[in-house]
Amino acid sequence: MKDWFMILLDFEEYCTKKEEVFEEYENRKSWAKKIFINIGKIGYFSSDRTIVQYNEDIWKINIK
Repeated sequence: MKDWFMILLDFEEYCTKKEEVFEEYENRKSWAKKIFINIGKIGYFSSDRTIVQYNEDIWKINIK
């Protein structure tokens, strides 16, 4: 069998991590804290920041 998408390379690690996530989810207070931290840090990945950075690093379009 050919594993075209290389899914099986780390399947065991995936299963282990999935079980860890399920265990973490059981602690609702800790899980909620992780959610809020992730939401708070997602701003860096916004499309606005990405476009500004592309312009500064690649396009160099003067929009002022």
